[in-house]
Amino acid sequence: MTRGRLRFSALALALLSLLATACDDDTLLPTKASEHAQELSDKSRQLERMLERLPAVAHAHLQLSVPVVPAFAQSLPQASSASVLLERRAGDAPVDEAKVRQLVVGAVPGLSTAAVTIVQTAALPPARPVPKLAQVGPFTVTAASASPLRVTLIIALGVQTLLAAALLWLLERARRAARRAPPNG
Repeated sequence: MTRGRLRFSALALALLSLLATACDDDTLLPTKASEHAQELSDKSRQLERMLERLPAVAHAHLQLSVPVVPAFAQSLPQASSASVLLERRAGDAPVDEAKVRQLVVGAVPGLSTAAVTIVQTAALPPARPVPKLAQVGPFTVTAASASPLRVTLIIALGVQTLLAAALLWLLERARRAARRAPPNG
């Protein structure tokens, strides 16, 4: 091979490897299956937003299973189905499942009402807020009680200091009294 052809083939290999890494996750031209999956994902998100607008629904999740129809297929490979998970607000009554089925069936061509499964759960009441904690020496206390604890600890330290000083004073006084006392003997 000549030097020019070697450079060209090296350049071609570099471009092919660059193209291969760029196309690793996504293809340059979307396939029918990837377009179908994207359409189902978009439709699911759109239906979820619509379901979350219902009065009692806090959150909604929708899973669609609609098979790709091959170009020359005589019939569908399998039936379409949908699963809906509705989380109701705490204390609200269950959502009318017939209306939810109508909404989903109306948005997905070829889907029957019998193929829509709906699960409803009641949301848990909101948890009590966790109080802010503060560290006071070796103690962990709520932020509201940190200042009173500091004051109490300072007072306790002052009292201990006074007691220690009084004890030292009494010991020194007893030692001096013992020196002044005449020896017994």
